Amino acid sequence: YRYGQTTNRWDYIPELEKNSGKSFSIDKDNNLLIGTDNVLYIYQDNQPIHHIQHDSRQSNHSLINDVVWCIYNDADGNVWIGTDEGISVTQKKHGMEFIPIASFTGIGKGNHFQLILGDKNRKLWLGGSDGLTCTDLTLKSGATWYRVDTPGASIAHNRIRRIYEDK
Repeated sequence: YRYGQTTNRWDYIPELEKNSGKSFSIDKDNNLLIGTDNVLYIYQDNQPIHHIQHDSRQSNHSLINDVVWCIYNDADGNVWIGTDEGISVTQKKHGMEFIPIASFTGIGKGNHFQLILGDKNRKLWLGGSDGLTCTDLTLKSGATWYRVDTPGASIAHNRIRRIYEDK
């Protein structure tokens, strides 16, 4: 359902029926992005609802997985989408790109990303079922992966439930 503040009404949205919303974000074009268990929906008033899903024929220009846990919009207009299989990024000029976690961590393990935070120093923090990863927004330099079993970057528990940057 959608609540209209000006109409003070709840409107039924049939395209979104039987979906659990896991994450919501507003992109640079003022679209509502809705991450669910089965696709990413793009909603804008008075427009058809679009959805983006995994397509194995277009692995470099598709969601890497249909379970969307988190959405982050950076200052450059890129949208970062955390899924069960890794990160998909819609770049302002280049469409969707899949970035495997091993490409910036150098480690073959996976992580079901459920949280993404971009901090004031342009670092990207990715949290999920297997720890917390910190890297820069280019994903070109090395990353630090904080996990229970990581010497020098150890944390008390691998399940990351919230990421917050204070003052």
